[in-house]
Amino acid sequence: MLRQCAAIGTPVLGTSMVSCFGYVVFASLISGMGTTVFAAHSIAVTAETIFYVPGYGLRSAASTLISNARGEGNVQKLKTVAKVSIALTVAMMCMSGILLYLGARPLMGIFSPSQAVVNLGAQMLRLVALSEPFFGLMVVLEGVFYGLGRTRYAFVVESIGMWGVRIFFTFLVVRVWGMDLRAVWYCMIADNVCKAVLLAMPFLSRARRRILLEK
Repeated sequence: MLRQCAAIGTPVLGTSMVSCFGYVVFASLISGMGTTVFAAHSIAVTAETIFYVPGYGLRSAASTLISNARGEGNVQKLKTVAKVSIALTVAMMCMSGILLYLGARPLMGIFSPSQAVVNLGAQMLRLVALSEPFFGLMVVLEGVFYGLGRTRYAFVVESIGMWGVRIFFTFLVVRVWGMDLRAVWYCMIADNVCKAVLLAMPFLSRARRRILLEK
Protein backbone atom coordinates (compact mmCIF):
# COMPACT_ATOMS: atom_id res chain seq x y z
CA MET A 1 0.00 0.00 0.00
CA LEU A 2 2.82 2.37 0.92
CA ARG A 3 4.57 1.61 -2.36
CA GLN A 4 1.36 2.27 -4.29
CA CYS A 5 0.83 5.59 -2.50
CA ALA A 6 4.39 6.61 -3.29
CA ALA A 7 4.02 5.55 -6.94
CA ILE A 8 0.95 7.76 -7.33
CA GLY A 9 1.89 10.59 -4.98
CA THR A 10 5.50 11.18 -6.01
CA PRO A 11 4.64 12.35 -9.56
CA VAL A 12 2.00 14.68 -8.08
CA LEU A 13 4.68 16.18 -5.83
CA GLY A 14 6.98 16.46 -8.83
CA THR A 15 4.26 18.18 -10.84
CA SER A 16 3.78 20.79 -8.11
CA MET A 17 7.52 21.40 -7.82
CA VAL A 18 7.99 21.71 -11.57
CA SER A 19 5.05 24.10 -11.79
CA CYS A 20 5.91 26.30 -8.78
CA PHE A 21 9.60 26.62 -9.64
CA GLY A 22 8.64 27.31 -13.24
CA TYR A 23 6.39 30.20 -12.22
CA VAL A 24 9.24 31.69 -10.19
CA VAL A 25 11.64 31.52 -13.15
CA PHE A 26 8.93 32.83 -15.48
CA ALA A 27 8.36 35.87 -13.26
CA SER A 28 12.10 36.50 -12.94
CA LEU A 29 12.47 36.62 -16.73
CA ILE A 30 9.73 39.25 -16.98
CA SER A 31 10.97 41.34 -14.05
CA GLY A 32 13.81 42.68 -16.19
CA MET A 33 11.43 44.14 -18.78
CA GLY A 34 10.68 47.26 -16.76
CA THR A 35 8.50 48.35 -13.85
CA THR A 36 5.38 49.12 -15.89
CA VAL A 37 5.57 45.88 -17.84
CA PHE A 38 6.14 43.77 -14.74
CA ALA A 39 3.34 45.53 -12.87
CA ALA A 40 0.92 45.01 -15.76
CA HIS A 41 1.93 41.37 -16.04
CA SER A 42 1.65 40.65 -12.31
CA ILE A 43 -1.73 42.33 -11.94
CA ALA A 44 -3.10 40.69 -15.09
CA VAL A 45 -2.01 37.25 -13.89
CA THR A 46 -3.64 37.89 -10.51
CA ALA A 47 -6.85 39.08 -12.16
CA GLU A 48 -6.84 36.11 -14.51
CA THR A 49 -6.74 33.60 -11.67
CA ILE A 50 -10.22 34.73 -10.58
CA PHE A 51 -11.57 33.22 -13.79
CA TYR A 52 -9.66 29.97 -13.24
CA VAL A 53 -11.75 29.06 -10.18
CA PRO A 54 -14.49 27.17 -12.09
CA GLY A 55 -11.89 25.10 -13.92
CA TYR A 56 -10.00 24.12 -10.78
CA GLY A 57 -13.24 23.33 -8.96
CA LEU A 58 -14.44 21.05 -11.73
CA ARG A 59 -11.01 19.41 -11.93
CA SER A 60 -11.31 18.39 -8.27
CA ALA A 61 -14.85 17.14 -8.84
CA ALA A 62 -13.82 15.18 -11.92
CA SER A 63 -10.88 13.60 -10.12
CA THR A 64 -13.08 12.51 -7.21
CA LEU A 65 -15.89 11.12 -9.37
CA ILE A 66 -13.47 9.34 -11.71
CA SER A 67 -11.68 7.67 -8.80
CA ASN A 68 -15.02 6.60 -7.30
CA ALA A 69 -16.17 5.07 -10.60
CA ARG A 70 -12.83 3.34 -11.01
CA GLY A 71 -13.06 1.93 -7.50
CA GLU A 72 -16.54 0.61 -8.23
CA GLY A 73 -15.26 -1.02 -11.41
CA ASN A 74 -18.03 0.73 -13.35
CA VAL A 75 -16.42 1.47 -16.71
CA GLN A 76 -19.57 2.96 -18.23
CA LYS A 77 -19.98 5.37 -15.33
CA LEU A 78 -16.31 6.27 -15.61
CA LYS A 79 -16.67 7.12 -19.30
CA THR A 80 -19.83 9.15 -18.67
CA VAL A 81 -18.23 11.13 -15.84
CA ALA A 82 -15.18 11.89 -18.00
CA LYS A 83 -17.28 13.09 -20.95
CA VAL A 84 -19.62 15.21 -18.83
CA SER A 85 -16.76 16.72 -16.82
CA ILE A 86 -14.84 17.69 -19.95
CA ALA A 87 -17.88 19.17 -21.69
CA LEU A 88 -19.01 21.11 -18.60
CA THR A 89 -15.55 22.47 -17.83
CA VAL A 90 -14.87 23.63 -21.38
CA ALA A 91 -18.32 25.26 -21.55
CA MET A 92 -17.79 27.10 -18.27
CA MET A 93 -14.32 28.26 -19.28
CA CYS A 94 -15.76 29.58 -22.55
CA MET A 95 -18.13 31.69 -20.48
CA SER A 96 -15.27 32.77 -18.22
CA GLY A 97 -13.26 33.75 -21.29
CA ILE A 98 -16.09 35.94 -22.58
CA LEU A 99 -16.47 37.65 -19.21
CA LEU A 100 -12.71 38.15 -18.95
CA TYR A 101 -12.53 39.65 -22.43
CA LEU A 102 -15.39 42.07 -21.78
CA GLY A 103 -14.28 43.04 -18.29
CA ALA A 104 -10.53 43.24 -18.86
CA ARG A 105 -10.15 47.01 -18.55
CA PRO A 106 -12.51 47.55 -15.57
CA LEU A 107 -10.83 44.64 -13.79
CA MET A 108 -7.36 46.09 -14.30
CA GLY A 109 -8.65 49.47 -13.12
CA ILE A 110 -9.52 47.96 -9.74
CA PHE A 111 -5.92 46.95 -9.10
CA SER A 112 -3.97 49.92 -10.50
CA PRO A 113 -4.46 53.69 -10.92
CA SER A 114 -1.78 53.82 -13.64
CA GLN A 115 -3.32 54.16 -17.08
CA ALA A 116 -0.27 52.63 -18.74
CA VAL A 117 -0.50 49.55 -16.51
CA VAL A 118 -4.26 49.29 -17.06
CA ASN A 119 -3.94 49.55 -20.85
CA LEU A 120 -1.17 46.97 -21.13
CA GLY A 121 -2.74 44.59 -18.64
CA ALA A 122 -6.13 44.80 -20.37
CA GLN A 123 -4.51 43.88 -23.68
CA MET A 124 -2.94 40.79 -22.10
CA LEU A 125 -6.21 39.74 -20.46
CA ARG A 126 -8.11 40.01 -23.73
CA LEU A 127 -5.39 37.98 -25.39
CA VAL A 128 -5.47 35.16 -22.85
CA ALA A 129 -9.28 35.19 -22.67
CA LEU A 130 -9.35 33.54 -26.09
CA SER A 131 -7.41 30.56 -24.73
CA GLU A 132 -9.60 29.91 -21.69
CA PRO A 133 -11.30 26.84 -23.28
CA PHE A 134 -7.87 25.23 -23.74
CA PHE A 135 -7.05 25.95 -20.12
CA GLY A 136 -10.33 24.35 -19.08
CA LEU A 137 -9.59 21.27 -21.17
CA MET A 138 -6.11 21.06 -19.67
CA VAL A 139 -7.16 21.23 -16.02
CA VAL A 140 -10.10 18.82 -16.30
CA LEU A 141 -8.02 16.24 -18.19
CA GLU A 142 -5.37 16.57 -15.51
CA GLY A 143 -8.09 15.78 -12.98
CA VAL A 144 -9.16 12.77 -15.03
CA PHE A 145 -5.60 11.43 -15.08
CA TYR A 146 -5.29 11.97 -11.32
CA GLY A 147 -8.56 10.13 -10.76
CA LEU A 148 -7.31 7.23 -12.87
CA GLY A 149 -4.06 7.14 -10.92
CA ARG A 150 -2.07 7.99 -14.07
CA THR A 151 -0.06 10.72 -12.38
CA ARG A 152 3.24 10.04 -14.14
CA TYR A 153 1.90 11.13 -17.50
CA ALA A 154 0.50 14.33 -15.97
CA PHE A 155 3.95 15.03 -14.53
CA VAL A 156 5.63 14.53 -17.91
CA VAL A 157 3.12 16.82 -19.62
CA GLU A 158 3.57 19.55 -17.00
CA SER A 159 7.36 19.35 -17.35
CA ILE A 160 7.21 19.60 -21.14
CA GLY A 161 4.71 22.46 -21.13
CA MET A 162 6.26 24.54 -18.38
CA TRP A 163 9.95 24.11 -19.18
CA GLY A 164 10.00 23.01 -22.80
CA VAL A 165 7.50 25.61 -23.97
CA ARG A 166 6.83 28.43 -21.51
CA ILE A 167 10.25 28.94 -19.92
CA PHE A 168 12.34 28.06 -22.96
CA PHE A 169 10.50 30.33 -25.39
CA THR A 170 10.06 33.12 -22.84
CA PHE A 171 13.83 33.12 -22.38
CA LEU A 172 14.25 33.43 -26.13
CA VAL A 173 11.72 36.23 -26.64
CA VAL A 174 12.98 38.23 -23.64
CA ARG A 175 16.73 37.64 -23.44
CA VAL A 176 17.59 36.80 -27.05
CA TRP A 177 15.06 38.51 -29.30
CA GLY A 178 14.10 41.41 -27.00
CA MET A 179 10.39 41.18 -27.76
CA ASP A 180 7.50 42.71 -25.79
CA LEU A 181 5.07 41.41 -23.15
CA ARG A 182 2.60 40.23 -25.78
CA ALA A 183 5.17 37.69 -27.02
CA VAL A 184 5.66 36.47 -23.45
CA TRP A 185 1.94 35.90 -23.06
CA TYR A 186 1.88 34.01 -26.34
CA CYS A 187 4.43 31.68 -24.74
CA MET A 188 2.16 31.29 -21.73
CA ILE A 189 -0.83 30.52 -23.95
CA ALA A 190 1.27 28.07 -25.99
CA ASP A 191 2.12 26.26 -22.75
CA ASN A 192 -1.57 25.79 -21.89
CA VAL A 193 -2.50 24.72 -25.42
CA CYS A 194 0.41 22.28 -25.59
CA LYS A 195 -0.55 20.66 -22.29
CA ALA A 196 -4.21 20.44 -23.31
CA VAL A 197 -3.26 18.68 -26.56
CA LEU A 198 -0.82 16.29 -24.89
CA LEU A 199 -3.35 15.35 -22.21
CA ALA A 200 -6.08 14.84 -24.82
CA MET A 201 -3.97 12.69 -27.15
CA PRO A 202 -4.35 9.38 -25.22
CA PHE A 203 -8.13 9.74 -25.42
CA LEU A 204 -8.14 10.24 -29.19
CA SER A 205 -7.05 6.65 -29.82
CA ARG A 206 -9.67 4.00 -29.03
CA ALA A 207 -7.02 1.48 -28.00
CA ARG A 208 -5.26 3.90 -25.67
CA ARG A 209 -8.56 5.14 -24.28
CA ARG A 210 -9.54 1.56 -23.46
CA ILE A 211 -6.25 0.99 -21.66
CA LEU A 212 -6.69 4.19 -19.65
CA LEU A 213 -10.31 3.66 -18.68
CA GLU A 214 -10.63 -0.09 -18.35
CA LYS A 215 -7.35 -1.26 -16.83
